[in-house]
Amino acid sequence: MITSPGMTTADDHRFSIGGRLERWEWWGLGLVLVAFLLVATLIVRFGAPLGWDESVYALRAQAFHEGVPAGNYWQSYRAPGLPWVAHLFWINGPTVPYLRMVVVGFGLLLVLSTWALARRLFGRRAGVIAAGGLALTPALLGATTQFWPDVPGAAVGFTALAVFVFATHGRRASWWVLTVPVLVISATFLRFGAILPMFVGFVGIAIWRRRTILRSLLPVGIAGVLSFSGVAAVLFLPWLTGSDVSPFSARVSRIRSWFQGFADYLGESRDLIGSAAIVIAVIGIVVAILWARRGDIDAGAFFTSAGIGLVMFLVIATVLHGEVRYLSPVLPWLWVAAAPGLALAAEALPPLGRPAVAVALVLVLVAGGTDFGRERNRDDNKALSVMRRAALQISEDAGGRDCLVMTNRVAQVSWYSGCSTRGFNTSDLVLPEPGDDVVYMLLVEADRRQPEGDLREAYIAEAEDLLFVLKQGWRDAEVYLVYEPIGSG
Repeated sequence: MITSPGMTTADDHRFSIGGRLERWEWWGLGLVLVAFLLVATLIVRFGAPLGWDESVYALRAQAFHEGVPAGNYWQSYRAPGLPWVAHLFWINGPTVPYLRMVVVGFGLLLVLSTWALARRLFGRRAGVIAAGGLALTPALLGATTQFWPDVPGAAVGFTALAVFVFATHGRRASWWVLTVPVLVISATFLRFGAILPMFVGFVGIAIWRRRTILRSLLPVGIAGVLSFSGVAAVLFLPWLTGSDVSPFSARVSRIRSWFQGFADYLGESRDLIGSAAIVIAVIGIVVAILWARRGDIDAGAFFTSAGIGLVMFLVIATVLHGEVRYLSPVLPWLWVAAAPGLALAAEALPPLGRPAVAVALVLVLVAGGTDFGRERNRDDNKALSVMRRAALQISEDAGGRDCLVMTNRVAQVSWYSGCSTRGFNTSDLVLPEPGDDVVYMLLVEADRRQPEGDLREAYIAEAEDLLFVLKQGWRDAEVYLVYEPIGSG
């Protein structure tokens, strides 16, 4: 029977992840972590230019580093935690791989927390299986190798839930439960949306561990009050996050279409269920259901883990439009629930054949993750490389002068060019006043939020010169000189 290690020993009365690690665990977990870091580093190494959201967070990290306020690219619905963390490690300058590797570090934390929780609930073999499956799931690798706050928020939020499970494992809750508020508030700073999956997780765990909690109302109650108060302060007090309005108000105003996520995820089903990793996880859950009903798996732990993951998905799909990265908090629970079933399936194999099967599966998952990263980088390069080249050439043309670029890619062009940026007015011809900046205009073929038709021609007619046209991928980019600085020449 796969149950929590040490269920009837003194281990119940202390904070533990299930006893000492055996030698094979060190090797197994080490292989998982090396595989994860290898694939993630390769994806980052050959990564595409920064996307829109990535550029916003990169510019905010740079502003933290320089000690200046955020520019017009920053909105109150964005959490400042990730760029603030990134600026603490601003060692080699603002390079894109460096920024993305900061998120890889959070991904490493998520893998380790998943290993620890699965190990505590279902045993040593399940812990290694859960960590390996999560580490090489393409959907997670994709989110981990971009400068987005989804994985950081999920990693710290999942760690908070795991600590809550560890602290409530025995007859009475451990006072380690008082570390949970620190993690909860940190996760909220990293991503405001992290509060929803954390809430689902805490409710599910509290229902499961209700007897332990009722015997330990003082520490658990203090932890709950501190967590709730801290999250409320972050979401409702603008000055804590340097916002103009409260993050709660800003986030609520962006909920445009309830239940849109279900349709979106259906359209992205290939990325969700088309990978070998997700297929293996689903097989593990099916096996676990059968064995849990027979009593060979801790049914309470299994159905709590699977239920939390399912409800998290439903909540996220209900309140947000669907992007695979938004499911970062769900994937660890998927693998925690799948791990005991896969561990039992592994017991059916000959002892000498288990390492060979494990290595073969890791190689398959590594190949799948690497292929996913290569395909995504290729697509993103087609879409974004011409914009990056244009921004870099604008920087070269400016030659250190103060500069302003009119563009629809405000954050990305600002990052790569070093110039100030402003968007187009797409309903009327509006140009900046001539001043001390050299003013450029960047138009990228087939991009949104640009003037079209006669209005586009009107903008072009106001320019002094067409500086260059770039062709790359499937888009052309045109850069115009609008004004030279007053008094130049």
